[in-house]
Amino acid sequence: MLDLAETIQQATNTDSAIVHTDPRPADIDHCVADISKAREQLGYAPRMSLREGIEALQKTTRSTELD
Repeated sequence: MLDLAETIQQATNTDSAIVHTDPRPADIDHCVADISKAREQLGYAPRMSLREGIEALQKTTRSTELD
């Protein structure tokens, strides 16, 4: 989760504080994303990195907010 928060900070060029809190009852303790099955069975391959996706989302969001 910390890696994701730091990636968002970097992609959005913000120095917002990352706040650590106690886990909530429904939080998942451990999870690892794995796209290998989608890659093998469907030929799926991401077209951009997570950071590129966050930057693209931010750009799209900002451009539509101005309309």
